[in-house]
Amino acid sequence: MVSSYWELAASFVTAGIVDQDLFIHNNAELLQVWERIRCLVPAWREAWNNPLAVKNLEEVAKRTAAYMNQAHPLAHETFISKMQ
Repeated sequence: MVSSYWELAASFVTAGIVDQDLFIHNNAELLQVWERIRCLVPAWREAWNNPLAVKNLEEVAKRTAAYMNQAHPLAHETFISKMQ
């Protein structure tokens, strides 16, 4: 349920319904979810025969990481290390 919720929320960003900057500035949880499920996604896509599964979540997570790295090149890497 968590991944489907954030997939829905991310779809609002990729469709242009919600402003990307506003969303990214206020939703670090999306990136936390992505980092937790990232390694599972290829198997999900294969099992479901759906290469587009959680594509919005992945895309907004990439944009969020890029935004973080604008402030400091290691910001995203540090974010991930603090989740462990």
